[in-house]
Parts: sequence; C-alpha cells; structure tokens
Amino acid sequence: MGRVVHVLIGSSAAASFRQSKVAANRKDVLLLFDHLSCGPLPPISDVLSWTRARRKYWRSITDASYPGTTKDIYGDVSALQAAEGVVLWLGTELADQIAAAWLPAFLHALDGRQSEIKIVQFKHNVRDKEVLSLALLHPKDIAAHPPLVSLTVKTITELDAVWNAITSPDPTSLAAYLKKYDIPLDVKGVAAQIKSPDVKGVFDGVIVPGAPKAMPPAAAKSVMNWPRVRLRNDI
Repeated sequence: MGRVVHVLIGSSAAASFRQSKVAANRKDVLLLFDHLSCGPLPPISDVLSWTRARRKYWRSITDASYPGTTKDIYGDVSALQAAEGVVLWLGTELADQIAAAWLPAFLHALDGRQSEIKIVQFKHNVRDKEVLSLALLHPKDIAAHPPLVSLTVKTITELDAVWNAITSPDPTSLAAYLKKYDIPLDVKGVAAQIKSPDVKGVFDGVIVPGAPKAMPPAAAKSVMNWPRVRLRNDI
C-alpha cells in the first residue's frame, strides 16, 4: 500500500499522537478541527460548500477566528485525496463517534474513490477510565493502541445509513433508523447535557464495530429534550 494518513480529532489529540511516533512522518497526521456533534450538519453534496458552512458556524459562536482554516483537513484536502489508506483514531465521545460515519461520506464526496479505511477505537485507558478523546491519553498509551480494524463494505454501508440519518433535514429519517433496531428510549436528564441549541443529540455509546454499545448519533432539529438512545451491539 502507498501513503497512509492518520486522522485525529482536535489539536490536543493530534499533538499527543505526533509525540507517540505511531506515524513515521508527521505530515501523515491530519487534524480534524471540527466538533461534529455541534452545529448544523447537512449532507455533503459539495465538499467546499460543506466545509465553508462548518467554518461559518464555528466563527459565529467564537470570538476568535476559527483556527482550522489552513491547518486542518478542511483547509487542505490534498493529503486525503492522495492517500491509499486512512486511519481514523477515536475516543468514545459523540463528536469522535460521528466522525466514524462522516469520514466515508467525506472521502466519497471528495472524488468518489473510496480509500481503505481503518479505525482505532480506544475505550478505556490502563486505569480502566473511559477514553472520551485521545487528548486525554499520554503518547505512550497511544503507542500501545488497540488493533486497527478495517471497515468492510457492509460496515461502510451501515455507517452511510447512520450518516444519512444524522444529516437528513427530516427528523423522521432518524426515527425510522431508530425503529429499525427497536431502540429503547430514556428521556430523562438529556436537556441539561446539551450545550448548544444546534447540537444534534446526546448519546452515551458508540457506533463503531466492536464497541461496548453500538449506537447511532442523532439528527433531530430542535432537540432540547431529545431522548438518550441505546442500541444493541449488532451493527
């Protein structure tokens, strides 16, 4: 295989990953400076327009200029386009888990060519604490990472269904996805966890294969009391 790049979510996670020296070339470490669980998340019909919309959202809620303009994947997609393999490094927080569904859709929208995608899913650290983000890990912990898992065609198809549910302007698309898996709902205590009116939903599981609880993120509009969702680990 040719060049393999590594996608990290957030600058702190990327910095720790670089120090781990998992990637021999620091230029192969790509930063996604976008917390995908916040703000409008439309389908990706055009990469340039979509990334501009995401940047516009972050600029609208921050005093400082959005720092990802030139330093992250949105600022330069050439490394992704040229790569033959992409490894996505994930914690268990919602933004990381949405990224698992985002990446195949983003790659497909770039040029229609599907690079080989692998995922490294951290669940707990050596002290058995949940790893919400790789930013919480020491570089040595990242170096001793869990096995890389290749996404099969079946898994990518399922992630595409998750992405379509997340990004649909019609909340009934998400409802249909939830109904498909007969997901039990718990409506208590969710509103307090939502930090922005634009947040798509709040969930306490993960969507990638092999995780303790496999779960689709949310896509409903106006979700100040959208229910917490759990899904069987049958993806």
